[in-house]
Amino acid sequence: MSTHNLFKSFALFFLLSRVTFCHPKLNENMNDCLKAKIDEFSKESCNKAVVKEYEFQQKKVYLFDQSACGNDMAANVYDDQCKKLGFIGGFTGNVNINGEDFSNAKLLRTVWEAK
Repeated sequence: MSTHNLFKSFALFFLLSRVTFCHPKLNENMNDCLKAKIDEFSKESCNKAVVKEYEFQQKKVYLFDQSACGNDMAANVYDDQCKKLGFIGGFTGNVNINGEDFSNAKLLRTVWEAK
């Protein structure tokens, strides 16, 4: 194999691995609307954004957090059916979702994070 072909093979491998590892490995049981929302969020977020799954009020909820991207940015909270439950943080420093402090939520996993 020539050096030129070896370089092309390496470059192709590198590009394919970046595409594979930059996109979230979403749970197959996750709602399609939630997968689409995460995909959309990943395209418009900064390189410090993250989506985390929590258990909150006996349900799985998803925190779409870009608070590390800039001052006073809120993190939206959605249920597993893509219904927006509210936001935390932001200019007002809100901490409540459905009348309960979100600090009571139990972190289950990080679903997606920007690379």
